Amino acid sequence: MLESFKRLFAAKPDEPDYTEVGNWAQQHGYTLKRVRGESGFVIDGALDDKPWRLEWGSPQRDYIVGREFACAWSSSCRRTRRCCCSRVS
Repeated sequence: MLESFKRLFAAKPDEPDYTEVGNWAQQHGYTLKRVRGESGFVIDGALDDKPWRLEWGSPQRDYIVGREFACAWSSSCRRTRRCCCSRVS
C-alpha cells in the first residue's frame, strides 16, 4: 500500500503534467487515473448513470501510429450506437 502512494506522488521529471486535466475531471466529478509506466491517462465518469471512459496514451491497436484518444462506450451507448460522452461539457 505504501509503495502505491510513493508511485502516485513520485512523478518523474520527464512525465507530462496532467494537473489541468485532473482539475477538470475533479470539477466534473470524474476520476482521473494515470497510466503506469508510460505517459497517458484514463478518465472514468458517468452521465445519467451511464458509465463512460476516455483514454489517452499508447494505442491499443497496432495499426494506430502515435498516441490514441479513445472513448469507451457504456453498454447503453453500444446498444443505441450513440456515445453518451458527446453530451459531456
